[in-house]
Amino acid sequence: DVRAVKQILLNLLTNAVKFTPQGGRVTLFASDGGGSFVVLGVSDTGIGIAAADLPPVLEPFGLVGNI
Repeated sequence: DVRAVKQILLNLLTNAVKFTPQGGRVTLFASDGGGSFVVLGVSDTGIGIAAADLPPVLEPFGLVGNI
């Protein structure tokens, strides 16, 4: 679903920019995942997520702290 992939990438990039300090770096990358797959990813030099906060963040609509 092209629309869903666009929305996911937009959300990831928006969060990366939001939580990366001035002078930091946000990177979008793509690679051949083999067969009919493409691997897309976003990385940044922002504050990151504490290990204890990962479970709620990975739930639908999950948030941590005051965002």
